Amino acid sequence: MSSIECLTHKKVKGMVIIMEKTLTEKQLHNRLNKYYKEYYGEFPDDEWWINPAPNIWKFDRNGETITLICDMHTGKVTEQ
Repeated sequence: MSSIECLTHKKVKGMVIIMEKTLTEKQLHNRLNKYYKEYYGEFPDDEWWINPAPNIWKFDRNGETITLICDMHTGKVTEQ
């Protein structure tokens, strides 16, 4: 997908403003879930934190805290 396809245009008082599209909560959830299952697998002993934002999942596994962050514009998931 080109960067042009990721943008919307809005005309405000004679000016054209380019705004980036943001993924929906469902799209963010689906991408985080796919990443979690692919790289970690579902593990019944994971301890889940209350998610600090719709694009962030945080859990503990074997004493290590893992934070997954989904970019709200590109959908790319990274870890902290």
